[in-house]
Amino acid sequence: KGVEFEANVMLTDNIDLATSYTYMDMKVTEDNTGLEGKTPIWVPKHAANAWLNYYIYNGMPAGTTIGTGIRYVGETQIDAMNSDQVPDYTLVDMSVAYDLSYLSDSLDGSSISVVASNLFGTEYYSCYDTNNCWFGAERSITANVKFNF
Repeated sequence: KGVEFEANVMLTDNIDLATSYTYMDMKVTEDNTGLEGKTPIWVPKHAANAWLNYYIYNGMPAGTTIGTGIRYVGETQIDAMNSDQVPDYTLVDMSVAYDLSYLSDSLDGSSISVVASNLFGTEYYSCYDTNNCWFGAERSITANVKFNF
C-alpha cells in the first residue's frame, strides 16, 4: 500500500520547482519462512525530493541555469527479519549549466554543466543484513559537455 505525489511548477518566469513524496507501507503477505508481515529491505516508508532551478535570461550570464535539490530517504530495515533499522538520510545536490546556443545559433541544444552530488559529504549506508553494510556514494563533482549535431 502506498501513495505518491509529484508536482512540477513554474514559480516565476525564471524559477521552476519539481517535488515528490512517496509513502510506502510494504509488507510480505504470504511466506512460509517467517517473513510474513515483515517489511522488505531497502524499502523506506517515506521518501521525498525537491529540485529548484533558476534560469538567467538577460545580461552577461544569460543562458546560465543554477539548480539545487534535496533528497530524503527514510529508515529501512537492516535485514529480512526486521531486527533493526538503517537510519534515514538527507542529501543535497547542486548544479550549474550553460546553454551554448547563447554563444552561437549553431550550438542550439548543446550545453556544459557541473553537477555536485551529496554536496556536503553526508555519510549514509545501506545494508543487506547486519553483516553486510556499505557506505553510500560520497560527494562527487562531475563536468558534462553535451553537443547536438
